[in-house]
Amino acid sequence: LCTIQREHLADFSFDAPSRDHGLYVGSAAAAASPLSSIPGFHMSQVWVEPMHAGGLGVASHICGNILVELSGLQVFAPKAHGEWKQELDHQLQHAHVNFVAWAKANFIQHSQKKFSANMVDMHVKGKSWPMLKAKAANCFRVLQYLVDVLAPRKEMSEQAMLQYLTARRCDTFFRVWRQAEDPDWLNPEELAKFKQAGEELFTCYNRLSSLAAAEHRARWAV
Repeated sequence: LCTIQREHLADFSFDAPSRDHGLYVGSAAAAASPLSSIPGFHMSQVWVEPMHAGGLGVASHICGNILVELSGLQVFAPKAHGEWKQELDHQLQHAHVNFVAWAKANFIQHSQKKFSANMVDMHVKGKSWPMLKAKAANCFRVLQYLVDVLAPRKEMSEQAMLQYLTARRCDTFFRVWRQAEDPDWLNPEELAKFKQAGEELFTCYNRLSSLAAAEHRARWAV
């Protein structure tokens, strides 16, 4: 249902011109969609919704992966002695203390009560794929926090730089939409920022996913 597709209905590239509604309703994609059978439906009525696409979508995966990977490096606290889930909980408890202090210092409101292994969907060692379980607004706040945590670490390795860029570009991508004068119709300046952030976000995320796959790690799901 994306309104920026070329004549080929599966092309989601950013530089594709607007797709014609008549072309869509005559396609197999429309025939398979219950939306197209609603009287009065028009594809111009469909647009990206940041809460589900962002805070409950890609941002939740980014936050979960970064929290777990930084915990594995003992970034938030000295190493504790226990089984893997206890160690992860130990790190995430300290991460939450730091997050609360960061939010207070930056006058940022949130309702995130804690971080834990279960809240980043880590149940089976080596097999669980991280994802932060949080309200959408809280997830965006955690994303902002992680950008600040990652910034001084970004030159340490390719992985660290990719984590930083992925978090920062995701924050920028959805911030442009949330702060736009008209979220349904971005002006040229907003569209340029949106396009650049989106392309860099997908490039960096895919690179992180490829690195994890090469190392047979359950990280950065695609």
